Amino acid sequence: MVKMPKELLDMIKRVHIAALATVGPDGVPNVSPKGFTYLDEETLAYVDIYSARTLNNIRANPRVAVAIWDTKNVTGFQVKGTARVHGPGDPVYEEIVKRYIRAHHPDGKGVPERMYVVTIKVEEIYSLRPADRGKRIA
Repeated sequence: MVKMPKELLDMIKRVHIAALATVGPDGVPNVSPKGFTYLDEETLAYVDIYSARTLNNIRANPRVAVAIWDTKNVTGFQVKGTARVHGPGDPVYEEIVKRYIRAHHPDGKGVPERMYVVTIKVEEIYSLRPADRGKRIA
């Protein structure tokens, strides 16, 4: 199991938005911005509200890549792993949706009716620092 370094975990807390790349059953790539958090040191997570193409791609091929970067400090990470879709009743879904609502809808108003949670088990991590030239760090 691959653990995310503290620098990456801190970046996720600070930056949140990252690009998620998937591939559809037809082989066509797709990339979409997502607001990431993490479940633990080995698992990224996000709430998916309206990305039918991304969810369909994950169901067909769960191998994904995530790129998160900090333009101010010219640093970032690429994470590769296996995604899983969670729905209502799943403990992971309940935990991540609770965090999402607390952060984005603290008054309980405007909560989307249809949500899924996607987790990504981290399998590889690469540096996006220009000097590292895509070096694998975990």
